[in-house]
Amino acid sequence: MRIVIVGDEPAALSSVEAIREKDGACDITLLSPEAERACTPCFLADHVAGTVDTGRLALKGDDFYERHHVELLSGQTVGQTVRVS
Repeated sequence: MRIVIVGDEPAALSSVEAIREKDGACDITLLSPEAERACTPCFLADHVAGTVDTGRLALKGDDFYERHHVELLSGQTVGQTVRVS
């Protein structure tokens, strides 16, 4: 089975985790229009104020996509022609 998730936000990352709990072998591709990985807006004001560094904005660790065997297509939107391998 191949699953394509649109967006790289909390719901998408929770979906990846839930899918992997049930199926460790299916192909998961995640399309994200953002060039950077998912971040939380909770600390954004503190980041702008200079009291929180960029690393604290990340929702998941750097290895999240690799550990969950997700093909992350950053900078891609549904409206673009994207070949999902």
